[in-house]
Amino acid sequence: MITKTLTGIALFDEQYEGIYRGRAMLACGRCGAGKTIFGLQFIRQGLRQGERCLMYSARPPAELVIYAEAMGIPIGEAVTRGYLILLEYREDAPARSRAEDRALPPDGFLQLQQIIDTNAIQRVVLDTTLPWVAIRSQTNLAEHVFSFVRSFDRLDMTTLLTIPKPVSPMACNLRNAIEKIVPVSVMMNFDPESGKRFFKVRKYLGKQELFPETEYAIIPRTGIAKIDPVQPPRMAQPAAAAPEARVKPSFRSLIPNAVSSGSTPDASGATNPPAPGKIRFSSVIPATVRQQASI
Repeated sequence: MITKTLTGIALFDEQYEGIYRGRAMLACGRCGAGKTIFGLQFIRQGLRQGERCLMYSARPPAELVIYAEAMGIPIGEAVTRGYLILLEYREDAPARSRAEDRALPPDGFLQLQQIIDTNAIQRVVLDTTLPWVAIRSQTNLAEHVFSFVRSFDRLDMTTLLTIPKPVSPMACNLRNAIEKIVPVSVMMNFDPESGKRFFKVRKYLGKQELFPETEYAIIPRTGIAKIDPVQPPRMAQPAAAAPEARVKPSFRSLIPNAVSSGSTPDASGATNPPAPGKIRFSSVIPATVRQQASI
């Protein structure tokens, strides 16, 4: 049976009653539009519903926690208790602002799937999706994107995929390829000169009429919210915006060592060592916290 689940973005959920559970949605927008805020609110909504969540980002996990809590989206406790896993991209992943002929290691998705299965993850955010789908070959692009998105559907993951606003024909092709597969796609427009942001639904499967473009703001301790033309909300100061992150040298995560190293627990609770060369993640949780975390 097809069911829906909320995204945590009120201006969207009030119109569409959320998105389809177990399927992916796409959020596209330029730097500063609020895609990371969207992802954090998406995660917070999942946590409120009792779902275990995972967010993959180019930002260091510790910094992401600080930024989220500064915006009034507390996730630190969920990380400590093991309900939220934060992963960081490697340095050799494609840049956030363009598509290149580089991708994550071939076994990257298998490692991610292992983490998802081991921790019973139900909601995932990939901010950004470029390292998984950015390939130069336009001949194989559609097939590659189809296989990737469907992999999350088969895992029954409610997934948010983010990509930068297309600035080239290749990037447009990539967005269109993803948009063709996902049932829901939104555009987050941002004008740096005026500071105005507009939210537009480009696709919603099963809906013939889409609600018009809506102006929104990023409000401290609220996040993404619709602007009331009668009483405009207090905007977040520019300094509060998340900086464009540089991709770091290695995979890092806020997950216990047993999971981050790729090992799996046996029936007794002991862990088996990972295969040589398969370690892609390292923990940044202190040992005392790791011992207390429940996964």
